[in-house]
Amino acid sequence: MGHSFERFVGIDWSGAARTSGQQIYVAEAHRHGGRITLHSVLRARDRAAVETFLRGGALEPAPAWAGWPGPTELSGRRARLIGLDFAFGFPAAFRHPDRPDGRWDWPDLGRLASSLDSDGAGVRERLAGDPLLAGQFRFERGANATMHLRLTDEELAAAGAADGLRAESVFHLVGPSQVGIGSVTGIAMLHRLRSEQRVAVWPFAEDDALDAAPVVLIEVYPRMWLEHGLHKNEFPERVRQLEAWEHQGIVYRSKAELAAASSGDALDAAAAAIGLARSSPSLPSPAVLPRESREREGWIAGVQVPERQAADNPSPEAAGGAAGAAGGPAGAAGGANAEAEGTDPGRPGAGRLRVVR
Repeated sequence: MGHSFERFVGIDWSGAARTSGQQIYVAEAHRHGGRITLHSVLRARDRAAVETFLRGGALEPAPAWAGWPGPTELSGRRARLIGLDFAFGFPAAFRHPDRPDGRWDWPDLGRLASSLDSDGAGVRERLAGDPLLAGQFRFERGANATMHLRLTDEELAAAGAADGLRAESVFHLVGPSQVGIGSVTGIAMLHRLRSEQRVAVWPFAEDDALDAAPVVLIEVYPRMWLEHGLHKNEFPERVRQLEAWEHQGIVYRSKAELAAASSGDALDAAAAAIGLARSSPSLPSPAVLPRESREREGWIAGVQVPERQAADNPSPEAAGGAAGAAGGPAGAAGGANAEAEGTDPGRPGAGRLRVVR
């Protein structure tokens, strides 16, 4: 693929459905040669403000953050890679209410998400009100819905078990770890953004579209870029992480380190921006991924494509994916120089889990 990225944005998508309860942070990092600078971390007003930003507008801050340095607008031609921390797709086992034959694809999922999120609220109620959908989600503890995972979620858990890395099923809607509602609202936004010529969503867009778009969106799991055992909700722990990054050569500008230390969500946004900047100067073709992943499920930046899956893909690019799974440069989640670019050999990035290159 043709893009060479120098600017990276991390977006923490967590927060309540109500505008007043959302904690949405946006961080921007720049990469010049081997030097990475965290330029800004800003709390956005809400998810709608983030969508406006992704369309090329200025990011409107939360009221208390007015005047605080924020990310540059995306209206220029400089290529940006933007990571968002929600599931871009659903497991292949999902039963789409409009596709009883089971042959749904990502645009089908986007249309469904848009209908569930039609007014920005009530997603949970709409899921519970549809008999076919309700039986697939866990709305309360003890419910017997099957918690299916995507292939990328399974690979994350297998590679990051020692560090406690585990992606929650989108069907789990109980407790603070749930990701389903945020993923539905996020997928609905991605579906709307598909009409923007400047924006492409990896891995669902074609190679030509990804090469042409100056803004490429990719799914991230920020925790994989934090220190092992870090308790991000404790202020001293956030400071420890920022000091570790500084020791590793990360430079801070515009009070970015102060903003990143303000909350666990802010630190996640910074981790996503820095993690992508460290290891993603370019992206592989979606063809290196298994068919289900590139057509329905999506893939987390940083999770190694299993060699057996790449070998099952008959496309020429998949041969590169298999090489990447073994540590070569073409894999969707691995590069031969990952350790040289700041990955701790003791962390998941040194083994089967590597950041997208």
